[in-house]
Amino acid sequence: MPRPTLIEVAELAGVSKSTASLALRGAAVSADARVRVQRAASQLGYVYDRAAAAMRGARSGTIGLIVFDLANPFYSELAAGVSESLEAEGALVLIADTREDTRRQSRFLTRMREQRLDGLILCPATGSDGAELRAQIPEDLPLVQALRHVDGLTSDYSGAENAAGTYAAGRHLIELGHRRIAFAGSSDATSVQRERFAGLAQATAEAGLGAPPVLHCEPTLAGGIAAAEAALAAPQRPTALVCFNDLVAIGVTLALAQHGLTPGKDLSVVGFDDIMEAALRTPALTTVAIEPRQLGRRAAELVLQRLDSPGGAPRSSSQPARLVVRQTSCAPPSNGHGHV
Repeated sequence: MPRPTLIEVAELAGVSKSTASLALRGAAVSADARVRVQRAASQLGYVYDRAAAAMRGARSGTIGLIVFDLANPFYSELAAGVSESLEAEGALVLIADTREDTRRQSRFLTRMREQRLDGLILCPATGSDGAELRAQIPEDLPLVQALRHVDGLTSDYSGAENAAGTYAAGRHLIELGHRRIAFAGSSDATSVQRERFAGLAQATAEAGLGAPPVLHCEPTLAGGIAAAEAALAAPQRPTALVCFNDLVAIGVTLALAQHGLTPGKDLSVVGFDDIMEAALRTPALTTVAIEPRQLGRRAAELVLQRLDSPGGAPRSSSQPARLVVRQTSCAPPSNGHGHV
């Protein structure tokens, strides 16, 4: 009797030859594909020759993950979700942090290509150019953009309902009676910033308030402190701030405390992300919750699906955004600008 072949195993399992090879060597494929391939191999009496596979240049079982701010707890959680899902499938995850530097991003992409990646999950750095990234990433490499997406770079995408989240935050503040609401962050540097500003702008426009002013700041604690100082110095002081993320919002609360002001009494503050520190602060931060770990898990699933089915249109997934009302949002002060 002739020895069974890998092609026969793949046909019986209903997968491609490359997926069958990946499954038999313990690399990154979906759990369902792995079970079907192992069952088909057992039924046919197929024995996988690892040495021969290595000689043929089999896949590496390695997935790259490039993020832009591991110091932010949100992105650490996202990375944890990616790692948990891929390591459960037998894949090794290589993680790099660009620190929002496109030059570092380019260097990491070069180094990761040298590792013969099976796939890549990319959280693009601010200022990323779609055409440049497309030139740096092989067309046949499974790619998932996570949280942010770059114009001109077509790929699978795992993100969040950013606009819906800030829209809900804006409606919450308007229903409390706020009419001077500002956005603390940037309104256009990345896809996420554009979406979060747009959601708030929609809420204020529907209430007849016009576009919210933007207190431009970095998405950091220091940025939040700077935004709060700008808000307090404004001729028409906002009564509420919707912040790009929780780090900015926490920075705002720190600055308010330095001025003897109380978040949720003298100025309402709403964050975004719902990192662990948001609920632990005093007063606890009103924020918009998305699940970064689940966002990471979904990005990992998309990479596995693309490995299993290389063709087809790009797939997209968005985590729901949920307003979590705590103590830093309230009706505006009766004097319209808080106590000084």
